[in-house]
Parts: sequence; C-alpha cells; structure tokens
Amino acid sequence: MKKRFLHILFLILISSLSKSYAQCTVKNVLVKLNSTTAAGSSCILNFDFIFTIQNNGGNKYIYIHSWLQSQYPNHFGCPNMAGNLKAPRAADLVLSKINLGIDNDISVGHPLPTLLTTYGPDPSVLLTPSSELIRQVYPTGDSARFTIKGVQITLPLGCSQVAFMTADFWSTQSQNGNVVHCVSCNNKFVIDPQVFGSVSCFTPRTYNIIIRSVSPNAISGHYKIYTDNPLNGNIIGTFGPEDTLVDEHDYQTVLGTFNQYLATNMEYEPYSFTKPAADRNLWAVVQTNGYSNSVLGYLINSCAPLSSLLRSFEVSYANNKTLLNWDINPEAGVVAFDVEKRIDMSTYNTIATVPVNTDGFTSSGNRYQYTDIVTKASHTLYYRLNMLMEDGQRKYSEVRLIQLAPNADVAIYPNPARGNVFVSVPVAMGPANIIMADLSGKIMRQWNGVAQKTLMLDQVTPGVYIMKIKPQNGLQEITRKIVVY
Repeated sequence: MKKRFLHILFLILISSLSKSYAQCTVKNVLVKLNSTTAAGSSCILNFDFIFTIQNNGGNKYIYIHSWLQSQYPNHFGCPNMAGNLKAPRAADLVLSKINLGIDNDISVGHPLPTLLTTYGPDPSVLLTPSSELIRQVYPTGDSARFTIKGVQITLPLGCSQVAFMTADFWSTQSQNGNVVHCVSCNNKFVIDPQVFGSVSCFTPRTYNIIIRSVSPNAISGHYKIYTDNPLNGNIIGTFGPEDTLVDEHDYQTVLGTFNQYLATNMEYEPYSFTKPAADRNLWAVVQTNGYSNSVLGYLINSCAPLSSLLRSFEVSYANNKTLLNWDINPEAGVVAFDVEKRIDMSTYNTIATVPVNTDGFTSSGNRYQYTDIVTKASHTLYYRLNMLMEDGQRKYSEVRLIQLAPNADVAIYPNPARGNVFVSVPVAMGPANIIMADLSGKIMRQWNGVAQKTLMLDQVTPGVYIMKIKPQNGLQEITRKIVVY
C-alpha cells in the first residue's frame, strides 16, 4: 500500500513539473534590426525583440538569456529537464550576449509590466540596455506578446557576418528568482536581414521595400505586409494581432553592391484606397528560408490623409449590372466624377464621367448614380471615383468591390475598424443577414439583406466581436472576427 502511495505521489509530482514547464511556451520570435555599427572587430547591434509567451500565473518575472549558437551552454538541460531547476548565475552567463528581465507582476500599484534594472537571482549580472517595453494580451487571454525596443548588444563578429543566436526564457513567481517555475530552452533566432522601405504618395498608395542581408550568399523567402493599426486606440509602431494583413509576396535577394531584394510601387488594394488603412504606416514581416524566425521592417507613410468628400459610396450587383450610388457634401467643390473600374488584377479604366448637377442625381442635388453593364467574365470587379476638384486637383474615393468568383470569401475591411466597416458578400452567396455579437454571444448589431454595404459601428464599445454572415439562400453560415477600436 505504501509503495503504491509513493508511486502515485511520484506520478503526480512528475505531472506537476511537466505541466509547469509546459506553461512557459514561447513562440513567434521576431527581430527588427534598427542599426549596426562597426567597433573594431566587433559589431554593435540595436534591435527590437518580440516574442509571445503563454499567459499564466507563473510569469510574474520573466528572464531572457541569449548566446551565439556556437556558445549555447544549455544550462537547463533541455529537453530532459530535471526538477528543482536553478536560475543561471554570473558564472553561467559569462558568454551570454543578451540578459533581460521583465517585472510582469500586475497589480493595483503596478498596472503595466516594466523592464527590470537588476537581475534578481544574481545582482552582479548586468542587464542588457533597452529602451521600452510593450505588452499586448491576445483577445483569448491565454498569451501575451512582449515587444522590447532598443535592445543594444555587442557581438564579437564583424557587421558583415550573420548573427545566429539561441535564447532561454524562464519565469518565476519569486522576486529574487530562487525558484524556476517554467522554462523554454533552445529558442533559435537570427538577426538578419534588415528590412526597410516607405509608402509612396500615389493614389492608390503603394509601398517600396528593401530586404538587405549580410550573408555572402543570396537568400530567399516570403514576406507579408500589414497596416500598423493603433493599439489601445492610439499606440502605433508596435506589431501585433491588431494589425491587418494586406499583401504578401515571395522574394529573393540579388548579389551586387548589396545583397538585397528591392521592390517598388507595390499595390495593396483595396486597403490603399480605404480610410483609415490608406493613411497608416506598414509592417513588413519577412520569413527567410533556412532561418528560424521572422524579422520586421517598418514602412513609413508620410502622405497626407486621403480625402473624405463623400458621405457614402455603395455598389450593388444583379443581372450582369453594377449599380453605383454615392452622396457628396454640398460644399465639397467637386466639378465631375470619373467612374473607374478594374477587372481582376488589370489596370483601372475610366468607364464614365458624371458631371455635377446634371442627369443622374436626385432632387437633393448631392446624390448620384451610375449603372455599369458587365459583359466580360471576371472574378472580382473594383470600382472607385476619381473626383475633379474646382482647383484642378484630383481626389479619389475608397474602393468598392464585387466578387463574382463562385468560391470567393466574404471581404470585411478595414479590420480593425472604427466608425464603420465595408462588407462584400460574394455574388454566388447572395444577400446575407449579418449578426454582430460580442464574445459572450450578446447581439450588438444586425443587418438584413447585405450584398455590399458599409455597416455603421458608431457607439460600439472597442473590443473583439464576431460577425455571423448567414446567406439568405441557405448556404452555410460564415463566421469572422472583427476588432473595433
């Protein structure tokens, strides 16, 4: 009986240890290289370090140590970790290149996480300089993404060498770090390539991107472009789940003066025509073949905001005809509207010019319409208004689209949204009834018979919501998440 009890106790202990260590799950390590500076035979690197860690009560204090991959000591003995793990001390960290600590003990007197200035387990260990810490808790509440900005290290490498690193993350509930509660070992990451670029002030907006590597060989991979949506209503310049994917491409660098990939005037419609997305900076997330992590680049949008002369702009489709309706502010100063159309990925063409205050407007004098006869088979039709102003300038409306492909998805943009959101239901799906509910299932808004429509979200509390799109023709219901800020 005694042996059986000890056996059960042993199994419970092993299960508890396994669960504890499993809680410290780190993923999605990202690096944004800000600068490199040669210092003799060494290189000073300044970068932002981003990672996601499972959110649990054992993460009151989080520590990060990183080494060059060739010098990684595997202090915790991964993957076969024993019990009663000890925190690294100065002697264990002689070759470490990064040592960071986070006070994540959230309380009334400490509402936000902060960077530690002293290493709890051994105050003789100097922590790596860094400038700012931002934490984003995912809507599900089970994970949080930490962004540590301005991390500065010196590596015994030339700035023309790729920095391959390996990091350990560990957490504790103890301020002095005497007890290690969870560990994530052997997290490899690469501080390469550097990514930068800009947004061009054409209409629609386009972006330019440079992916530059210090590798002696050409590299290749895939990159994704996101709009930098505000975090908590006003914080920008931090990449996270609030940002919207708007474009993606494969890439390959070319050896020359630099080992780099260059792409200019890249389109990302309809977001490049849609306020507020068109007025925002862009994130580039670059995954390189053979590298263990992605890197970030920030593409600055210094363009003036797009015009908002229209009160509304809607499109509808039936019987091979697209009906466009728009309403302008009476003092807008518009002379004429060029109705422009794009079929799939072709270029825009003017299909009609509608003067102000002439045929095609209602008695209010501010509402206009145009009917486009669709004769060519296509997957998606894009429409926009090119407005000629009294002073000779040209200003564009947002883009509206009609999806004719039988397997097209529901388009919802912008997302995150504020004030209103445009929804396009594929023609094959037909008009749909849309229910907007919060995560508890409480219905916040409801719209019936939607094909392509701007949905007003005024007075909706910021948060994460569920859009249920139920086609009126009996097809399967579609569910999408939307963030309102």
